[in-house]
Amino acid sequence: MIVLGIILFVIGLGFFYWPNIVVRFLEQVEKVFFNKRFLILQNKKIGLVFILISIIIIFTNIRMITQKNLFYKAYTNFYSHNFVSTEKICLDIVNKQPDNIDAWMLLGKTYFVTGRYLLAKSVFMRIKNMHNISEKNKKEVEKYFVLIDKKLEKQK
Repeated sequence: MIVLGIILFVIGLGFFYWPNIVVRFLEQVEKVFFNKRFLILQNKKIGLVFILISIIIIFTNIRMITQKNLFYKAYTNFYSHNFVSTEKICLDIVNKQPDNIDAWMLLGKTYFVTGRYLLAKSVFMRIKNMHNISEKNKKEVEKYFVLIDKKLEKQK
């Protein structure tokens, strides 16, 4: 979709600066859909329409791309020891997608690493009760339960 947005943007610029080239190009592509006289007379309006459509397409797809990369951003923040940002991003993800086990796992790990063991335990308990949890995640959750219990015993 971003490629389509860029193509439409270039076509829109073409209408502003090189309407005769655009007319020849469109004549080659499809004679049925375009009228030369209309294109030349309305080149600024048509160019603006193409540019606006391309901007809308580009910016809606950029937002979608950033949502897809949100978990990756949280993961890199976690391994960069930026736990506050990781927690915020994970909470945003789980509020939008409550069944996202990976985000819940990362949130639990973040709570564990920052020493908030009771919150971590409640997150891991929630993960354990989810229906679509994999065996790998089950083992990891059990490992964290053991570690949390040890940490809580040391605090007493």
